[in-house]
Amino acid sequence: MKDNRLMIRFAVLASLILLTTCVSQESINSETLIFPFIRKIYSYHPQDKELLELEKGSYQFSRYYYQGNQNVWLSSKNVSSEKKELLSYVLKTKKINMIKSGYYLEIIPLEKYVIFLVNSYTPKSGFPYEIYKYQGSKLEAKPLLKGHIDCIISDILSIDDKIIISGSDGDDTVNSVYLVNMNTEQKQIKTIFTTPKNKDFIKLLKSPKNLVCYLSQQKWSETADHSIWHTPLEFLETNGTTRWKTYNKPIDEYSGLFSFFGKGFEKDDFLFIPAINRENECSLFILNLSREDSPITLFPLPTGLYSRINNDSLLNNEDFCFIAYNYYQDQNLFRFLHFLYDSGNNELTIIKNAVLDL
Repeated sequence: MKDNRLMIRFAVLASLILLTTCVSQESINSETLIFPFIRKIYSYHPQDKELLELEKGSYQFSRYYYQGNQNVWLSSKNVSSEKKELLSYVLKTKKINMIKSGYYLEIIPLEKYVIFLVNSYTPKSGFPYEIYKYQGSKLEAKPLLKGHIDCIISDILSIDDKIIISGSDGDDTVNSVYLVNMNTEQKQIKTIFTTPKNKDFIKLLKSPKNLVCYLSQQKWSETADHSIWHTPLEFLETNGTTRWKTYNKPIDEYSGLFSFFGKGFEKDDFLFIPAINRENECSLFILNLSREDSPITLFPLPTGLYSRINNDSLLNNEDFCFIAYNYYQDQNLFRFLHFLYDSGNNELTIIKNAVLDL
């Protein structure tokens, strides 16, 4: 009789363990944001607002990563060999596999492709690069595109088979935006926008109809450029002349008071661009790209916005998550921020604000 009771208890316990494991696996696959930060991999559940530490080790993760359905592609520096590595964090097994390594300046995983930037600069020519396509949980054997790019990358995004890169040249005098269309027979990098560089970094945003760029300053500057440039996304489908327009009239009243500072985000035709003032306090400009006559809303931030945590398939279209940081307030304080934007009332709320350990 006792043996039967023990068998029943064991069976129930085993079932509970199995059920718990299945729930954990399912939540990671379908509901969870996964992102790297320094030496750790975190998970975040947007619904219950739970931030957890999944993995910790002797990594030096880059801010570049991509979360797919099966795995998370990561870029990390090997502290013992000094090589950069492309890693795959498998969601089902929670194991990290090394895919490719080398003496790279940067490895940038995107939705369909990954860029390897070789750590060897030649004046005027720039850095050698290779672009590979994913093949399941690995890479295709040969790169789809090789060449040189004279660009110290400050931002990057992908739209289907198109890669948009922004950054400065090796002389640190010009900011440029480049387009690579990987779906054409003659694949090449094309310069589509340039503007002078003056202690700033060119950042990219994508609204439903436009590619947008602006200049994020190193620090507050009374003479900072507040221009916001945009061009129709349809241009990216052609080889025609770029039709860039400048949005800056509504921001003129803030000239000298704020400088754009950090990585922004977008919702429909609304742009959210972070800024910093003379006292190193951060705010968020909320503006309507399609209506220059609409008023600008200024939302106070507890810190700066450093890097966006991207996974539009897991987040509602009014939720936005960031790694946040303000060098001029505290060099060692990084935060995780989760914003909720109510477009009906044009209201922004911070619903999660947590410190990330270094």
